[in-house]
Amino acid sequence: MQMEWYIPITNSYRTFPKCGKEVKIIAVEIKENIRLKDSLNWERQREFFERNPKIMWLTIAITFGSSILGSILSGLVGLITGLFLGLLSYLLGPLAVTKVREIERGNS
Repeated sequence: MQMEWYIPITNSYRTFPKCGKEVKIIAVEIKENIRLKDSLNWERQREFFERNPKIMWLTIAITFGSSILGSILSGLVGLITGLFLGLLSYLLGPLAVTKVREIERGNS
């Protein structure tokens, strides 16, 4: 910020008519120059869900397929197969739908 001060002082004497007292009157003029420079920053956020259809259909097939396979297989083999397919479906599920956040920043 740059400030420039110009103070011209004019001295004059003035006499008041009622009492005859003489007083000194000072006139002051102040001139300022202020420069401001700033920019406006902006930000735009966009959130959406992005689907992966192949993984989504695979997860749905594993979910229903494990129920059918569990009814066919019995015993320890059916238990281990059902747990494995459930774990696989649990791991693939979050990959089917992903939350995406786009942040765009700029200034003007």
